[in-house]
Amino acid sequence: MQTFWVLPSLDESRHHAMSTAGTDSPTRHPYWRQVALAAEQLGFDGIKLPAGRSCEDALVIGAALSLISKELQLMVGVRPAVLGPVVCARMASTLHQVSNSRLLLHLVSDLRGDPADTRQLSALFNQIPEISEDYVRLWLTGYLAELARLQNEEHAPDPRYGHLHPLRNPGPPILCGGVSNAAAQLSSDHADLHIMSARSPAEIAQQMRKVRQLASRDRREVRFAVRTHIVVRETESDAHKAARAMLHHSAKVTALKSRRIRIDQLAISQNLWRAQHLNRDGTDALLLGDAPSLAARLREFSSLGVDTLILSSYPHMDEMRRVAHFVLPLIRRNVTGDPLWTRDLNPPVRVA
Repeated sequence: MQTFWVLPSLDESRHHAMSTAGTDSPTRHPYWRQVALAAEQLGFDGIKLPAGRSCEDALVIGAALSLISKELQLMVGVRPAVLGPVVCARMASTLHQVSNSRLLLHLVSDLRGDPADTRQLSALFNQIPEISEDYVRLWLTGYLAELARLQNEEHAPDPRYGHLHPLRNPGPPILCGGVSNAAAQLSSDHADLHIMSARSPAEIAQQMRKVRQLASRDRREVRFAVRTHIVVRETESDAHKAARAMLHHSAKVTALKSRRIRIDQLAISQNLWRAQHLNRDGTDALLLGDAPSLAARLREFSSLGVDTLILSSYPHMDEMRRVAHFVLPLIRRNVTGDPLWTRDLNPPVRVA
């Protein structure tokens, strides 16, 4: 399975900068840059760059990271409602080219979760626009037309200037998500990868079956990804304590009203919980437990045909290291033994 780690949001990076005041790390090497480079060193296949006003611009950050990383895939979030299709096609085509085809373009249709974006669009259009899968479908018409134009330019000297047109690689893979019938239809028609929030194996299988049936009509194949927050500790009890602390911390960072959170009231399935307080990063699912249990749950997703995991946790650097050291080896070697648990998870991070 391919594994991606979600890059910290702007709010999370600011909190880290404040918590490490007095060091040169926040000013010389921003937190998101450290996390991305550590993800590559720890063996993650790529990073997910969220879209929205609470984040830095994902395409710009992706371009910066493409120059300082070697093989890290860049799953970049784009909101069609706030970026024109022609401009996006040119930016995506260029980034895909200069990064040696490492870009994956995630089209995010839902704006309701980002009040700042909603207010901005409401001011522009004098109403809150209905940003739906139908809107994204229309947006894709312009995007794909511009992408085809860029790819089909004649690669011959321009008689006016005497230079070659740029050689364009095929466009980046398109990612979509959602649980509605419209989302399934959009993915079956256009997506290379369909993203789902973690749910029980039965629910995941049902979502995948819906998309596959629709895609089969046009003889298309769609791959699948599962998105979830994750907390791993030596014991399940320790994982529950860490999850409660993370949820309260997240509520504080995002200025939500903090209240006592009962993890045991939010169960979805074994080791999987609903965590509304973490919804700002694209999922309300939280996978927690010891390493063998979490690896077993992730292998269940793999057995259904899921080939990509999109993971996150807080604080990003510490939890990413735990996942890399204790969970990923169990998935990749397909073993059930518990790796040696150690607290020494802070090797130096190479910063370009």
